[in-house]
Amino acid sequence: MLLPFAVFCLFVTLNIPCLQSRGKLSYDDKVAPSSLGVNWRQRQYLAQLMVNEGKLDNFQHPSWDETRAYLDKHGNAALPRTLLEGITFDYKMTATEFVKDFGFSLFFGFRQLALMLFFPFIILFARIYKRDFRSPDMFIPLIMLSVMAILSLIVVSYIEPRWFIGIFVPAILFYYMNQRQGKVRQWYLTANYVLVIIFAFYGMYGIAKSYLNNHL
Repeated sequence: MLLPFAVFCLFVTLNIPCLQSRGKLSYDDKVAPSSLGVNWRQRQYLAQLMVNEGKLDNFQHPSWDETRAYLDKHGNAALPRTLLEGITFDYKMTATEFVKDFGFSLFFGFRQLALMLFFPFIILFARIYKRDFRSPDMFIPLIMLSVMAILSLIVVSYIEPRWFIGIFVPAILFYYMNQRQGKVRQWYLTANYVLVIIFAFYGMYGIAKSYLNNHL
């Protein structure tokens, strides 16, 4: 328990300023004022409608008041209130956003994990091709594919990369275990190292550029 306790202490320490100023941990409040009669699902759905119409920048949300104003103009049934309603409200939009969100999930995952992201899927498709459905190698790849697909389906607006931490860490461990067992070919291993280094330097360049622009 020493390592988990140390990690816990680290994150509590990082949140000391918030605890001192607010007396509690900070988090996103997704509950609208009760007087408005709207919820987060409606606000999220309206955000994607506005993005698609060019009225809002991607990765942004309208205010609670804008959501209420939209319902006042178009009626209370103009936006879905529940998760199921959001999926079935407009099947064409659901399908379109699913493809977009799943593609973004793969893109972001590739930026973070490089070729480690695709290795579990390669193993999964190889097992399916060989009809080896009982292989334990299918567990983590199936979990990854399922989580990415489910989130892409139920989230009508944009995907937040932090949601995938729970599957990206197992993906890294899965890749590492197969590497230790000699199941990763040398060219794939080398290509992954090269991409990780390139992405790291690209990230540092972006941070340095942003810092210089803000301080010079």
